Amino acid sequence: AAGCHTELLSLCEMIDGLSNVIAEAEDGQFPAMWREGRKEVVLPACAFPTEPSVEDFPCLFEALAQAEQIVDSLDQVVSPRAVSKLPGRTRRMVAAVQGKYDMASV
Repeated sequence: AAGCHTELLSLCEMIDGLSNVIAEAEDGQFPAMWREGRKEVVLPACAFPTEPSVEDFPCLFEALAQAEQIVDSLDQVVSPRAVSKLPGRTRRMVAAVQGKYDMASV
């Protein structure tokens, strides 16, 4: 549990760093242009954090793997038509991790 807590803190730090990049982009610190009604900002490569890895975030990846298994097994017993009416796969995975996606909710 302590390892998972450390992972959570690391993810929060990563999110904080990304929110700082967004704030800097909104303040005009990076080159930007408007295209088709959307503002596009050019960020330097150093603005992006390294992606989470299995080695650095074993609890996260284990939880994701478990959620994938739950969603896969439940999706197999439900008709494809019914699955197409369900919320997106990511939402079903989050619900599975929270124990809220089971046969009763399908």
